[in-house]
Parts: sequence; structure tokens; C-alpha cells
Amino acid sequence: MTHRSLDEKLEAELKRPMPDTAIVRRIKRRKLSIKDELGSMQRLFEAMGTKIEPATAKAGALF
Repeated sequence: MTHRSLDEKLEAELKRPMPDTAIVRRIKRRKLSIKDELGSMQRLFEAMGTKIEPATAKAGALF
């Protein structure tokens, strides 16, 4: 599941009259997990001396 699709699911859940807090919490946790994974990968690449550029919002991008 991509970060963008999680954003869409979160937005849809929050628009409901009575959002399910368990679902909201689960989506937010997954988004944070993805962010942490990306940060870990970035630090690893930096430690290896590899410069990486931030991803741009292109069609087919993973995040």
C-alpha cells in the first residue's frame, strides 16, 4: 500500500460522520512506519556516500 493511498483512505475515513478511531489510528501508524522506513534507507545511503534525491510526484511513483 502506498503512502498516497493511505492518505486517501484516511481522508475518506475522517469525512465519515463517525470516523472509526481504530481505523484512523491504524492508517496513521502505517504512514509513520513508511516514513520511518524511508528515513532509515536514506540514512543508510548517506552512510554509504550515495546521494539520493527526494522522490517527485510522478505517475507510477511508489510513494
